[in-house]
Amino acid sequence: MAYALNYARMPGQGDLAGDDSNPNSPYYVEPEFDRDDAVMAVAAQLVEADEVAELVMQVANARHFLTWLSDEVAIPEHMRPYWQVLERQAIALDKRINGELAALGVAA
Repeated sequence: MAYALNYARMPGQGDLAGDDSNPNSPYYVEPEFDRDDAVMAVAAQLVEADEVAELVMQVANARHFLTWLSDEVAIPEHMRPYWQVLERQAIALDKRINGELAALGVAA
């Protein structure tokens, strides 16, 4: 004997009454402050505290460590995209720093 599903009794998209935190709810209100806003606030604080150069140097200096670590450790698949972005940024920053040194005539 087969039973038919009664979709009228199942909550679905848009049936989340009163749940203003769920994007599928008709009562959803987008937050005024999100992660992008927090990132911008931290970046502004770094600039104000004159700590941007320190952050750039630390990421660039981690270039070889990040490369070594990726060869020695199995990075979980779900974390690999974040890893790749971080490693690319470290490489790019290191190259830019070395380019600035070369432009100034200093050996890298």
